[in-house]
Amino acid sequence: MATNPHIFETGAEDFDDKVIARSARVPVLVDFWAAWCEPCRSLAAVLESVAGTFSGRLLIAKVDTDAQPDLAARYGVRSLPTLLLFSGGEPRAQTMGAQPEAAIVEFVRPFVKTAADELAQEGADAANRGDIDEARRLLEMAVTEEPDRPGPRLALAELMLAVGDPEGAEAAISPLTAAQKESDAGRTIRDRIRFARDLENAPDREHLERAVAADPGDLEARYLLAARLVAEGALEEAAEQFFAIMSRDRGFRDDAGRNGLLSIIAMLGAGDERVAGYRKRMATLLH
Repeated sequence: MATNPHIFETGAEDFDDKVIARSARVPVLVDFWAAWCEPCRSLAAVLESVAGTFSGRLLIAKVDTDAQPDLAARYGVRSLPTLLLFSGGEPRAQTMGAQPEAAIVEFVRPFVKTAADELAQEGADAANRGDIDEARRLLEMAVTEEPDRPGPRLALAELMLAVGDPEGAEAAISPLTAAQKESDAGRTIRDRIRFARDLENAPDREHLERAVAADPGDLEARYLLAARLVAEGALEEAAEQFFAIMSRDRGFRDDAGRNGLLSIIAMLGAGDERVAGYRKRMATLLH
């Protein structure tokens, strides 16, 4: 058994406490292994080094699949070694086979908090208190600390949007890689930037509501109203406007109704109970 304090054994009897519950606070990398597995033995030394690199910001749990076959089956483990990364109480990523330390570090890095992430969290807390200047200072520090990390850049973009600066938001995310921009969080920010740009010089919400009431077929007014509602966080009301656009004219602004609804679904997240209903309504309109 490893002597590193950040590596521990676990089994079915304590997996929920040692892995799932702990992963709400710090990511846990679960190593499914067996004594007869030669690649497992070579990987064990690599994981010792990885645990030392992250020094408590990542925990490593070891599951002997010969002793814990039901636990291996629970997570669909079919080859050894298998590494399963838990974060926020859920399995988030998986990789298989013996790998060099650099590959394991890159595999877990997106889930491990860094100094930049901690600065970004302090910035978010400052924004929640209404201290926008302090929030911006901390988020810009986080970006400077780790320019390639997406979290601080996305948080800074969120702040720029909150203060009505879509150009600043665009500048914050511009250096992100294509893959980072295509992540759920990246797409959500890009959609919100697009809505914010469409709202430049647009009428206020009250004016747009009056325009839609006077002429329900005024799809431009509906679209701008939906964009205003998204900017204000009124996603349910925005969705209804996008449904109205989708039902009237799929060609308007290159299917703006459907695309707007997809944006809202991404903003809500797959776990939101409204998402299934929205998808069902969209399928009905599509067919």
